[in-house]
Amino acid sequence: MHDCVARIARREQHRQLRAQLPRLLGKLACLSVGASLAQQLAKQGYRRACFVGSGALAGTTRESALKILELTAGNIQTMNETTLGLRHGPMSSLNTETLFVSFVSRDGRRRRYDLDLLNEIRAKSVVRTIVLSSNML
Repeated sequence: MHDCVARIARREQHRQLRAQLPRLLGKLACLSVGASLAQQLAKQGYRRACFVGSGALAGTTRESALKILELTAGNIQTMNETTLGLRHGPMSSLNTETLFVSFVSRDGRRRRYDLDLLNEIRAKSVVRTIVLSSNML
């Protein structure tokens, strides 16, 4: 009886894993694309990096800036800001040596501010590269 219950449990686990496989493979593909993009960006010779995001993503911007600073031993200047915070002064420090990374919110209201900022930065042509991070674009 115990063997029968164990087999049924394993079959159920196997079925659940099979059901999750497409989602997991999609995440793996995203990681591969992300790694390739990171390699390409690293070769561009940026001297600055700016990470922007609001709400819960503000912590991600802070960690991203710290990680770049740490991995480059301070050779790349980094900053992190909220979407609105960047407009109140720090945007003037962006230039063509700046890698600009925006973590776009899923929240509709914040998302509109994020996309509006991106459009403004594109229109001003103040940075060479803009990287977006959102699975909702």
